[in-house]
Amino acid sequence: MRRQLALFVPLAAALLWAARPAAAAEPFPKPQVSVVVSTAAAGAHPDLRTTIGTPTGLAFQQVTITSPAGGSVAADADIADGTIVGRLDAKSTTNGGAGAACSTPVSFTVPNRKETANVASPEYPAYLRTVAPGAHRLRLVADVSPSPHVPLLVNYLFDIDPATNAAVMRAVVGDPTAAPTTFTFCTPQTSTTTLFGVTPSGAPLLTSPAVPGARTFAFAFTSSPDANGVRYTQTVQATATVGPVQYARLAAPTPAAAAAPPSRTIIASVPLQAPSAGSGPRGARLPVWPLATVAMLGAALAAAGITKRRTGGMK
Repeated sequence: MRRQLALFVPLAAALLWAARPAAAAEPFPKPQVSVVVSTAAAGAHPDLRTTIGTPTGLAFQQVTITSPAGGSVAADADIADGTIVGRLDAKSTTNGGAGAACSTPVSFTVPNRKETANVASPEYPAYLRTVAPGAHRLRLVADVSPSPHVPLLVNYLFDIDPATNAAVMRAVVGDPTAAPTTFTFCTPQTSTTTLFGVTPSGAPLLTSPAVPGARTFAFAFTSSPDANGVRYTQTVQATATVGPVQYARLAAPTPAAAAAPPSRTIIASVPLQAPSAGSGPRGARLPVWPLATVAMLGAALAAAGITKRRTGGMK
């Protein structure tokens, strides 16, 4: 009898363990991040490439990136509105239109432009006054709208933390106060943001701390809401590596682009050039969403009766 009990107890324990429900997947796992700078020299103006990957779970809707203390970033008055100062390359999964499952992969490249940081300007999105109140030092914008019917901007707001003298960048994807219900981004998703250390006019965009050393960046992510409206947060740190930061040189627009609004201009694709030493390009215009994807999404959204107009952002 004792031998039978000795055999039964571990067997019962194994059966109970096997019967336990599997742990639920984390709704918003830590995103994967990496940072590359073209130079780590003290006081330099490096080109900067930040890559964020969210393989599973919810997509992020906001991220705040704090740079090493002592660095700096240009002010609103230093760079003319509309100046291309970087690019956003992304691969994402979308629902492809109203009512569709979130399983359509898309890839796109759009320019990052400097736009006004004047909160009183009609070009300044009203929702930023709610989600990021107050004045900001600099604002960059990437237009990732899948169609004119669904305006979707990525706003990058820069400030200097007075306590640490560190540059802080807050990226806001779309309008968190009124996200479109007909079009959604979901995972897997990867985005690479490249910022040029020096603008086409020669004005420094980014300035490294005046002392040498490792450049560590802190990321604070906020997810998009889940089905119950709950948002989640994650924090990640990444130490920058020094390496090639590639970008597209200035390319002439296609003939059809001349009549298009600047933020919707479709430009001939150009190959990436050799690594930058931090001098930045003399301007770059980049291809946006593939035309087939835009046509498909536009047709689906038009069929759904979406007529929302853009508010604020780039013209």
